[in-house]
Amino acid sequence: MWKSILGAWMSIRPGLAKKEPSNLAELVRQPIFSNPSLTNARGEPLGVNGHSEGCAFARAGHTRIRDFWNDDTQEWKNLSDLKMHVHTSNRSSKDIIIGSIPWRPDSFSPCAQPGDWVSTPSSGTPLEWVYYVLEALADSDRIQKNN
Repeated sequence: MWKSILGAWMSIRPGLAKKEPSNLAELVRQPIFSNPSLTNARGEPLGVNGHSEGCAFARAGHTRIRDFWNDDTQEWKNLSDLKMHVHTSNRSSKDIIIGSIPWRPDSFSPCAQPGDWVSTPSSGTPLEWVYYVLEALADSDRIQKNN
């Protein structure tokens, strides 16, 4: 069953229009690996097979842009923040991964704009709630959610 589903997906995937992220939430949800927008020096999407650039990072659970970006410092995380061993192959792999990302997260508005789709994690579950933004409030009208 899965073989036919994946085959169908692969047959329509090349014809899909690529949409650039429009806000920080969309950007940081981007997958690092097998993403045609993020490519290595050879123009290939980053992989996780064998000795590829991202194998160690994927095994450690770092698979999305948000895993490499520090919201507090507005900088890319260093290897110790990622809890990765600091050795030459991890350092160069991290540089390849960061270098493949054509956008800087701090250049995006942190707020969703009308027409954006956003998601928020559901507390205590691996599910996410997905919302379509109809209207953006002015800063003075912003609703504060208490956790």
